[in-house]
Parts: sequence; structure tokens; C-alpha cells
Amino acid sequence: MGDVTTVESIQDAVQSAESNIVSSLVEIQDAIRSQGDWGGLRLFSSLFGAGLVFFVFGLFNKGWESKARYAAYYGVSAERVIVNNEPHGCDFMRAPLGVKPCHYEKTVDVTRVGSDTKTGRPIVSHDNGKTWAWDDLTDTRTVPSVLVSYVKVED
Repeated sequence: MGDVTTVESIQDAVQSAESNIVSSLVEIQDAIRSQGDWGGLRLFSSLFGAGLVFFVFGLFNKGWESKARYAAYYGVSAERVIVNNEPHGCDFMRAPLGVKPCHYEKTVDVTRVGSDTKTGRPIVSHDNGKTWAWDDLTDTRTVPSVLVSYVKVED
């Protein structure tokens, strides 16, 4: 009789262990499934976020033509950067419709100021420091500055 109870208790222990293992595997499976759903949501939200960034800053060039970028690049404050809008007179869809023999090229004019090391007189450069000239009339509060404009070029 002792052998029967021992066998039954072993069978009960095995069934209990199997039940615990099955329930643990079900919990793991549910956890993996829920992670899979969240993983897809994370992927979607990441792609949506990247798309939103491209949309906000412009898909191609408009985000690159920002005041903040020019201010950082040329070392001036953003208030001293002027970025003109690109004209559209050479676009295919502008009247008259069709290809036009022109395009617009971007020009960046950088004005810098300083003082002559020998005389102490104020000097100014309108070509980003390539050439300098004495200029007693320039209001040094308005410079340095950056002007981004467009010039029409005939093809």
C-alpha cells in the first residue's frame, strides 16, 4: 500500500509540475505576443517620427536653408540672418507654361567687422573676410550679418 501512495504522490507531483510548466509557457507566449505588438507599434511610431521630422524640416532643401543653420555656420546671431524666399519665375508650371531658359542660384553674403590692428580704425568685410576696408560709417551693431538671396541666371 505504501508503494501505491508513493506512485500516486509521484504522479500528482508530475502532473502539478507539468501544469506549472504549461502555465509558465503560456505566460511566456503571452508576453512575447504582447512584445511583438508593442514592437510593431514602436516601429510604426519611429517611422512616423522620422517622417514628421522630414516634413517639418522639408523633404529636400528647405530645412537646410534655415536661419539657425546659417547663424551656427557663420557664427552670428539668428537675428542677423536674412534668408530671402527663392523666386519661382523659372518654374515649369509658371506662366507661360513650359521649360524656361533660366534658373536661380543662391548667393550668401556675409558681412564681418573688426578693427585694424595698427590704427584701431573700424574695418568691414562684405565677402566673409576675404577683403577688408576701412569703414568709419558702418554701424557695428548691425554687423556681422548674413544675407541669403537668389540671382536669376539665364541658361
